[in-house]
Amino acid sequence: MLTLGNQMAVAIENARLYEELEATFKETVVALANAIDLRDTYTSDHSQQIADIAAETARKLNLPEEEVDAIYWGGLLHDIGKIGIPDSILQKPAKLNQEEWNIIRQHPKIGADLVAQIKRLGHIAPLIEYSHERFNGSGYPYGLAGEEIPIGARIIAVVDSYSAMIDKRVYKPSLARQEAIQELKDNAGILYDPAVLEAFLKIFDGIE
Repeated sequence: MLTLGNQMAVAIENARLYEELEATFKETVVALANAIDLRDTYTSDHSQQIADIAAETARKLNLPEEEVDAIYWGGLLHDIGKIGIPDSILQKPAKLNQEEWNIIRQHPKIGADLVAQIKRLGHIAPLIEYSHERFNGSGYPYGLAGEEIPIGARIIAVVDSYSAMIDKRVYKPSLARQEAIQELKDNAGILYDPAVLEAFLKIFDGIE
């Protein structure tokens, strides 16, 4: 009984330490995402909002919870590659020239390469790398189209595009919510997966 009690005590302590490590890991990733947001937006929770809404959209599509979790983390870190983009480009108050656009378009690949080195997050690297691909193949960095793009990346693309439209940035004014929604609808089947957009719109009333 004493031996069994000692084993149980060790197991409980190990479980507690694991929970603490898990919480610390999550807090660190969230802090990193918030820090990236502050370089490019006026709010520190842009990526958190993307993560939450992308995960909810995935649930509306009845994706497995494991995939929903991956999409959450992909949404949270979708912009991490901007750590490699100069502030002079991210915060430029005027239209970017072609050379600057070419640099901006590197950020999904930069982000994917960074995340791929983290064992716990390596599986979400493709969601980051392809989050700026578009349904008709007009996106970047590879010009993938349709189901060539992972479903998680297609979800993040819709949610991030909506957020980009309604957020005020240094280089553009914001759109009203209904204007942004109409823009998304106008591009269903063109820039955005129609099924993903339909699922996103089901939760629209809950989006502030």
